[in-house]
Amino acid sequence: MKTYNLQDFHVLFYTLCSAVPGVKEYLEAVGLDRWTRSHAPSRRYNIMTMNISESLNAVLVKYTFDVIDGDRNYCVDMALWTCTCRKFQLDQLPCDHDLAVVRKTPYEAYNLCSVYYTREFWHETYRGVISPIPHISSWSIPQQISDFDMQPSDVRTVAGRRRKRRIPSNW
Repeated sequence: MKTYNLQDFHVLFYTLCSAVPGVKEYLEAVGLDRWTRSHAPSRRYNIMTMNISESLNAVLVKYTFDVIDGDRNYCVDMALWTCTCRKFQLDQLPCDHDLAVVRKTPYEAYNLCSVYYTREFWHETYRGVISPIPHISSWSIPQQISDFDMQPSDVRTVAGRRRKRRIPSNW
């Protein structure tokens, strides 16, 4: 994970910390300036501490998978819940590529679904009472609404087929 600016570092570091519990405290105890390029006080000559960089690479490799589907390649990132087909992000349900990763790893497919699709969430959504609309004679309409006279517009549709070309003006 090579990042030279703080913004990119924070994005990747947050991803790593959310994927691996306890890693944040460990890496911060070591000191960010000792193993990151973005926090280094001086030039490092492209050399990082080997143990830490190898550990980070091992952690990041576990969560990123390449899936070949026919003649197309897809990248599934289980830490970010993303797939390059974008179905995973947009529908918040696992796509075929995520399910292929689940079959080969200890991940659970049900854990990849959004909470919006859980039985508990649906029960809570429709838990309240839904009353039917009463007859119009029992409606209570405020006076200012009932005094307002709303009629359909006077625009008439011309019979026949609409013109496809614009009629040029005589300017």
